[in-house]
Amino acid sequence: MPRTQQEQVRVRADLLDRLVNHAGEVAIYRSRLEQQMGAFRGAMGELDRTNARLRDQLRRLDLETEAQIVARYQREQDQGDRTFDPLELDRFSTLQQLSRALNESAADLGGLQGVLEDLSRQYDGLLQQQSRVSSELQDGLMRARMVPFDGLVPRLRRVVRQAATDTGKQVHLLLEGTQGELDRNVLDRMVAPLEHMLRNSVAHGLEAPEQRRDAGKPEEGSIAIRLRREGSEIVLEVADDGAGLDREAIRRRGEQRGLIEPGQELSEAELDG
Repeated sequence: MPRTQQEQVRVRADLLDRLVNHAGEVAIYRSRLEQQMGAFRGAMGELDRTNARLRDQLRRLDLETEAQIVARYQREQDQGDRTFDPLELDRFSTLQQLSRALNESAADLGGLQGVLEDLSRQYDGLLQQQSRVSSELQDGLMRARMVPFDGLVPRLRRVVRQAATDTGKQVHLLLEGTQGELDRNVLDRMVAPLEHMLRNSVAHGLEAPEQRRDAGKPEEGSIAIRLRREGSEIVLEVADDGAGLDREAIRRRGEQRGLIEPGQELSEAELDG
């Protein structure tokens, strides 16, 4: 079956970087919204407790009003006065009406609270969906910034070839794991240091052909670039099969610069560092 060809588009690097930054800002704003929703839920809980206290106080007010009416009526009966002051009754009736009105308002407040709680649950669901979409957007944009390390290989080969020509050495460049991908910005920042390492390896790490021949080595030296992933990190290793560091030369240079005392005992690790 014929392989389906995927279409590709060219996107400017600065535009892609801005999109990644905007996606990051969206995630920050979403986090702030989640914090505000948490504060809103806390306020809703306090509103529920306040409404419960209000209903309890109104219930006690109703009971107290009824108790006063009964007590007043009983007192009048005990005193032999069978007449009940209409104004007194009106005052109690007005108080009962106000109490009932407050109870209705408390019930309305409870209904409004239920609406707000329902809206809060809906907003939580929307925030979860927005979080999922935002994460997928960030992941997609980050993948779009990934470029294959292989694209840098021809340039590195030219650097090694030119350094070998300048020093009169024979060098073979070995590559392992370079089919992996790196963030474009990271790759751009590591190009210059990597080229410098390769030039140093050719110039100072590898011996001249006759020295290698005398040491029983192939006249052609080799430099290996290995790229591997360790967890969430990318490890880049550059190694050559040269004689290694000239520790005596390092010691002499250190003594000349006053970094170490003449004859001072140092381990190989200290000299290499």
